[in-house]
Amino acid sequence: MLILQCCFFVNAPLSSVNGIVKDIPIPKTNGRSDIGRNFKKYKNTVWVHITSLFMKVTQENVPQASPKANQDDKYYRESSFAVEIFVGLLIIIGCLLYFLIRKNSKDSMPFNPFKSAHHNPKELSAIQKEDPVIPAPQLKVPQKMSVQKEREILQKLEEWEKSEAYLDRNMSLSLLSAQLNINAKYISEVINTRKEKNFNGYINELRINHIIHLLHTDPVYLNYKVSYLADYSGFSSHSAFTTIFKSVTGISPHDYIQNISKNRAGE
Repeated sequence: MLILQCCFFVNAPLSSVNGIVKDIPIPKTNGRSDIGRNFKKYKNTVWVHITSLFMKVTQENVPQASPKANQDDKYYRESSFAVEIFVGLLIIIGCLLYFLIRKNSKDSMPFNPFKSAHHNPKELSAIQKEDPVIPAPQLKVPQKMSVQKEREILQKLEEWEKSEAYLDRNMSLSLLSAQLNINAKYISEVINTRKEKNFNGYINELRINHIIHLLHTDPVYLNYKVSYLADYSGFSSHSAFTTIFKSVTGISPHDYIQNISKNRAGE
């Protein structure tokens, strides 16, 4: 700090230095002993005056910018900032257009792995090994069932109905196919076309007709409860048996049994 202040002393105007030097008080001494006693106090006084001179010279030497220069500098900074923003926007827009055009060109062109590996036989052979050409599977055209085959299935169904196997609670189309040794698709087609109902309707009607036959031929069954008749004929519940029985006969099982009992009593 002291060196820097000395440099400013050298470059400072002479009038400023003279004014500061005149203000420095010179102590009066009566010998070396007085100089020794007043040295510290005198040193501090000189230091304060030197610091004051340093601050004054600094303020005088610093050039003050004119208002016009400040205005021109502000306009220049604003203009430079606007140009930088404009150039940045142009760069961003250009990058976006570039990536969009590149993406559209890639999407429109199908990927050809053989083209990319054209100059590399090893890559081409690897692609051919990994992705072998698989022929498209040929759809099997269903063959129309012949009249002879249809008659054969009808005959087997009639024989099967006599076995009363339809009373089995677990009866299904796949089980019937296994018992008749006939394709389930053919059996379903014959039932739909010749019996004019689906497989479940066909089985339920056979069960109801079987119970009706027993009610007319064996008076013992007239004394059984409806729930027993439902379980005996292979239905899963009393309500299901009643619904199917009414759809076939037009009346409920209870009313049907009552009518048969009245007719027997009248005879």
